[in-house]
Amino acid sequence: MKRPKSRVYLDHASRTPIDRDVLKILNQAYVDFPGNPGALYKEALESAEQIGKARAKISKVIESRSDEIVFTSGGTESDNLAILGVVEKIKDSGLDYRPHILISSIEHSAVFNFENKKIDVDIEVIPVTSDGILDLEIFSKLLRKETVLVSVMYANNEIGTIQPIKEIAKIIRKFKKDLSRDSESSYPLLHTDAVQALNYCDLNVQKMGVDIMSISGGKIYGPYGIGALYIKSGTPIKNIFEGGSQEFGLRPGTPNTPNIVAFAYAVEKAHIVREKELQRLSVLQKYLIQSINNIWPEVVINGSLEKRLVNNIHFSVSDFSSELLVIELDREGIAVSSKSACKTDEEEVSHVMKALGNRKNKTGDIRVTLGRSTTKRELQKLIKALRKIRIKYKLDKK
Repeated sequence: MKRPKSRVYLDHASRTPIDRDVLKILNQAYVDFPGNPGALYKEALESAEQIGKARAKISKVIESRSDEIVFTSGGTESDNLAILGVVEKIKDSGLDYRPHILISSIEHSAVFNFENKKIDVDIEVIPVTSDGILDLEIFSKLLRKETVLVSVMYANNEIGTIQPIKEIAKIIRKFKKDLSRDSESSYPLLHTDAVQALNYCDLNVQKMGVDIMSISGGKIYGPYGIGALYIKSGTPIKNIFEGGSQEFGLRPGTPNTPNIVAFAYAVEKAHIVREKELQRLSVLQKYLIQSINNIWPEVVINGSLEKRLVNNIHFSVSDFSSELLVIELDREGIAVSSKSACKTDEEEVSHVMKALGNRKNKTGDIRVTLGRSTTKRELQKLIKALRKIRIKYKLDKK
């Protein structure tokens, strides 16, 4: 079903519409590559060849080796494989201490929810500043000899803040050196969820200094239900699923050749258009923030204005329901979010907003995320709708 042209879609952090060229490649791949890549006949070998080419395309973008790319079903599975895979591997090593993991206080729920799970490890949360940036000084003090993994997302899915991954990697290297550990391969390992970052940040894993990195097709105008996990060669990690030996023994199940082929193309295209989109969206982001502040002075923009994704505007409105604002905007033909689509309905205030502090007053939180098709005219429609809602509920008289 086609989305009505009058609708304005501003929830690209939740899911991006599939790129038309990507869709063509996906559909054609379903026709051209029907074979199971694990078999030995012609169609199977063709599928296996295409998967190999897709791996090479992605590895070229992130500056890795092809055999360091493991295909998954998306960001959530990649995050789970990263954390559980590292934990299970180190448990197999017969260690004489309880593993310790550090995660940021604003991680995606796929990582953050491990804090409440019984996986027989100590999980500690690294605080962020009121701007949503990891506190590096506190982080360096939380590292200890039992720390086996640090997981910090590159760019936050709610407030769009970009974390200092290179600096985090540098602190970890120094920590390992001080412990007289091998700085190239020993614990603690560094994992980053880069699902939101791929469109707008340089994901050169050599420069970043990460050991493991999650990416997904559903956030880069690619096919849904496909992602990948970069795992640096030599990184100790174990398969967490039962099944076959596909994906270097780390992800059993018949590979989805069409999705993989289209995903690789989407990664390539995201890399190609990145600089152009950064410039274009930066202008739109500044325009929208200024316009919101002009018509709704009480609004608070959440997260750092400098260290954030150019497509993200997250703001809070005092004494007004998030859900009501989303519904009112939907009636005006505009799609935005009140929180991450991965949050539970029971979670009144997201853990991300709690981590920022200053939540004394009841506020409505709204996330607006721009995309490749977003225009200034669409943002003007949003501003007009916000002004209309403000008048309707007599908020200018409070």
